[in-house]
Amino acid sequence: MCPHVMWDAHERGWKMWYSGGEQYEPNAIGYATSTDGLQWAKYPANPVLAPTPGTDWEKERVTAAQVIF
Repeated sequence: MCPHVMWDAHERGWKMWYSGGEQYEPNAIGYATSTDGLQWAKYPANPVLAPTPGTDWEKERVTAAQVIF
């Protein structure tokens, strides 16, 4: 949910960061790339951002990704 998609002119491809996890409660941020905007390849080390259980302010959830190029 909450995908953030950007065109990277230098690499000539699409990049997408997205929230994933339980319904209505994302608990990780994933990353994928595409050359045509239709077929996507997930980054091998997904999720790229997840909560750290030992840290009080981020122990359970993340929110929607907002990326600025």
